[in-house]
Amino acid sequence: MKHKLLLAVDGTKSSFKTADYVALACAGSKAPGVRIVVFHVLPGLPPHVEGSKAAAADKRAEEFAGKAWDKAEQMLAQIKEHIVRAGVAAESVTTKAAEEGGDVLAQIVQAAAEQKCDTIVVGRHKQSLFGKLFAVGLGEHLLNKTVGYAVWLVE
Repeated sequence: MKHKLLLAVDGTKSSFKTADYVALACAGSKAPGVRIVVFHVLPGLPPHVEGSKAAAADKRAEEFAGKAWDKAEQMLAQIKEHIVRAGVAAESVTTKAAEEGGDVLAQIVQAAAEQKCDTIVVGRHKQSLFGKLFAVGLGEHLLNKTVGYAVWLVE
């Protein structure tokens, strides 16, 4: 049986814990064809870049994007290495980043479709009681909005 998982990460400790869970579930798997795509959506431009004059904004946006890509590549490499050290074959793990373009949930689902994944894995960030009452996290949105995918919501 072949499985392809999209592991959505954001670089937090929760991302590494979620990667640990995925690695534990997939390490040394006897099932051929288990694949993991580690996926990250880059952050959008900060307000001080968007509100600048055109020439200055373009320069700042380019600098910000370059730094964001570098940081994302480093983080994705660290998470991949983390998964491989846990026993998953290096050739079974790939990484992908996407530029922030609005709806992160839509980008995750789109990446899962493009990568032909059957499972989407996200970590669930711990929130205060106030945060739990007034905010719904990405994981909960995935559970309610995705059709055609298994969703692993890792605590």
